[in-house]
Amino acid sequence: MAARGNDKVPVHLVNKGEETQDIKVDGRIYLVQPHASLDVKVPVGSVVYAAGKSAGHQDGDKLITITPEMKGTTVYFNCVDCTASGS
Repeated sequence: MAARGNDKVPVHLVNKGEETQDIKVDGRIYLVQPHASLDVKVPVGSVVYAAGKSAGHQDGDKLITITPEMKGTTVYFNCVDCTASGS
């Protein structure tokens, strides 16, 4: 069954970049080291933003929008060849 807009879904976020990336998701800021990951449980429709400037992003850049199909999956950011990067 697909998640509804107010349902929270678990997502495994992975920083595929070579530099640390601060991200903001569902109002919280997390530091994600290079090639490290973070498990979050957030509402469908949440946007993962860059929180602060990095080599590849400016503060506030949209990285990913969480969709119902991402429930329980691994989602990569900071990569050019990722099929689910959202960038």
